[in-house]
Amino acid sequence: MATYKLTYFPITGLGEPIRMTFALAGIPLEDERVPGADWGALKATLPPGSQMPILHVTEGGNTEMLFQSRAILRYIGSIFSYEGSMLYPDDPKTRYHCEEVIEMVE
Repeated sequence: MATYKLTYFPITGLGEPIRMTFALAGIPLEDERVPGADWGALKATLPPGSQMPILHVTEGGNTEMLFQSRAILRYIGSIFSYEGSMLYPDDPKTRYHCEEVIEMVE
């Protein structure tokens, strides 16, 4: 099973919906809070154009970094479930309502 680490500033902001989704799904999440003063040094080590939040997905010794908060939400919603239902639905109308909530929290 994969392990997950979220890297974001020590505020709720764009990281909080991701944290809440992990909590809802009952999936462990390492929550790395990076002070603003440290962001420049971290950014220099990332691919060009990268932003926080960053979701680090480690599986089988390989780590992939995922960027962009809504893309991360859609990804984890597609692989996690709550009470037997996927968090990001397949049905177009239900998916619309899910997207509506995502837009509200942004």
